[in-house]
Amino acid sequence: MMTQSRAHRASIRLARRRGSILLMVVGVLTIVAMLGGTFLLVSHMDSSSSKSTIAKSQTDPVISGVVSRIQAKLAADRFCSGTTPYGAIAAPKDFIDYPDPGVDGWLSSSSTYG
Repeated sequence: MMTQSRAHRASIRLARRRGSILLMVVGVLTIVAMLGGTFLLVSHMDSSSSKSTIAKSQTDPVISGVVSRIQAKLAADRFCSGTTPYGAIAAPKDFIDYPDPGVDGWLSSSSTYG
């Protein structure tokens, strides 16, 4: 009878040990799953950041080219030349401009009145 109770107690201890090991394995797997999810989230954010950096680096030269072209056009448009209505003036003043589509497209109105 004594040996049966010892064997019974040993089997109960073994079952408890198996249960604790199973809980530890489930806990470790949960931690590994959380780390994997965090890694996926960080890699997705890094990918999005890289894509936006690439898009920005491609648009910056285009924007600066357009701005410099507009600046050059406006700088050249400040003074009178021989092709404007003011070309016949003996001493033309700086910064004279005329809002006519044939003379200055930048100042002319694109809408019609009427």
